[in-house]
Amino acid sequence: MATNEYAETSDVAFVSKGYPQYYLEVTNDTNASDGLDTEGAIIDIVSNTGTDLVLASDASVLGVQGDESVVIRRHVTLGSTLGSATGLLAYATPITIYNEDGPGTSFTHIPDGAGGFLSGADFAHATLTNAGNN
Repeated sequence: MATNEYAETSDVAFVSKGYPQYYLEVTNDTNASDGLDTEGAIIDIVSNTGTDLVLASDASVLGVQGDESVVIRRHVTLGSTLGSATGLLAYATPITIYNEDGPGTSFTHIPDGAGGFLSGADFAHATLTNAGNN
């Protein structure tokens, strides 16, 4: 049984600019006798119609059988968390999210008025030279 705050899934854009905005989370696996514990599983929603959700992974492969309780949640983003923060310098305030399996991912604030952030991987170091001075 899904808990959904939306009357119809077509009322919501689950994907924006090619990125999933929402995910499905299994909150209770009610069938303990099947030996599969899917509680806590999180799967991105990649598209939707008025009655169906398309998930980024095959839920049945993950052990989801339809006897679980699930909720649909909106992803938390840097923009939604820090978009109205003060003191962030445009293109100069790095934010690093540390990954459990290695180095972190760096982002920087952009002054777009919408609380936007850019990935540090989108920038390349450049060496500027004066073409008139050989």
